[in-house]
Amino acid sequence: MARPLVLPANPRAGFGKGHAVAELSWRYAAGVNSRFHPFARFPRVERWVVGVAWLLIIIKCFVVVWAIRHYQVPIHPFWIIGPTLAFAGVATSIWLAHEED
Repeated sequence: MARPLVLPANPRAGFGKGHAVAELSWRYAAGVNSRFHPFARFPRVERWVVGVAWLLIIIKCFVVVWAIRHYQVPIHPFWIIGPTLAFAGVATSIWLAHEED
């Protein structure tokens, strides 16, 4: 259970003991154990890995479009970009939905 937010009677006096205010449970809203960021429940390294992976996927999409136009390959770029984005989206969704035991 989250600790109640304690505010002083005089805002300029600083935080002290007592003066309990109604509990603000931002941390436990929607099952997220963080006050500010919904992805904060994941370790920082995992978030960086997923972020770098998506950055590489976006770069790959631009390279594929460039290569198909430059070398005049007779296919539409969506045949390569579509499955890439679909599987990356599925993998990211699975990662976001997993629960730690």
